[in-house]
Amino acid sequence: METIKVPTREEVSPESRAMFDHITQKIGKLPNLYAVIGYSPATLKGFLQFDSALSSGVFSSREREAIYLVVSEVNECRYCLAAHTVTAKNNGFNHDENNQYP
Repeated sequence: METIKVPTREEVSPESRAMFDHITQKIGKLPNLYAVIGYSPATLKGFLQFDSALSSGVFSSREREAIYLVVSEVNECRYCLAAHTVTAKNNGFNHDENNQYP
């Protein structure tokens, strides 16, 4: 299986760099998933708009994280599971609740 190279800030377009800065400012770091999507500024912009639309839906941030954790587990994606475990803790999940989604 080929490994996907995570680009540095200098390896993406100025438009992607601006979005990287916004993401970093908002959550304190740039997750590798966003960096890789940043190879295509149009795709990153669409992904961020999609994420924003989900955030304004009927589910609370806690409920969305619970869904993300379950989907990550079903998909057996350790990267997503690790990322959403951290985010779930930041949204008020405690250790016992996180362990419900191994």
